[in-house]
Amino acid sequence: MKKDFEPNIIGFLCNWCAYAGADL
Repeated sequence: MKKDFEPNIIGFLCNWCAYAGADL
C-alpha cells in the first residue's frame, strides 16, 4: 500500500504545483 501511496502523493503535488504555476 505504501508503494502505491507514494506515487499518488507525488502526482498530486505535481498537479498542485502545475496549477499554482498556471495561476501565477
